[in-house]
Amino acid sequence: LGIGRTYQIPRPFAELTVRENIAIGRTFGASKTPLVDAMRTADVFARYVGLDGLLERKAELLSLQQKKALELARALAAEPKLLLVDEVASGLSTVEIATFVKHIRDIRDHYGITVIWVEHIFSALAQVVDRLIVLDNGAVIADAPLAEAMRDEKVLTTYLGHAATEAK
Repeated sequence: LGIGRTYQIPRPFAELTVRENIAIGRTFGASKTPLVDAMRTADVFARYVGLDGLLERKAELLSLQQKKALELARALAAEPKLLLVDEVASGLSTVEIATFVKHIRDIRDHYGITVIWVEHIFSALAQVVDRLIVLDNGAVIADAPLAEAMRDEKVLTTYLGHAATEAK
């Protein structure tokens, strides 16, 4: 359907290798590439996310950051027009977050893929997003360009508490 996604808690196929996980994305993605061909092209996506030296490693043996990278590679291998990214920064170090921020920006800017990114780590979002939609208990409290949303009284109170409004 042209939609790729990653999960907050990575869900690679644990018993499969990095190469096999990525090939599955390619096989069931837009191009419907035969598995044998998808296995040969998996290295392109692995290289993009920094897993090129781990193609034969079982997914269950990867670190959290590597599993998140694998999910991103598998989603990209499917050639999506829309990429849903769920909490990619959670549990990662500042350096690992910076890597994912760069990837998300590249995916949007260089590959023309629309990205919908759910994230609680605002510093990561602030480096990439064009527009911010802020929810509180499932209700939209802001839908605006980043700078405008961050001046919204409801956003400040909901996410930063009363201290934010008093500090203004």
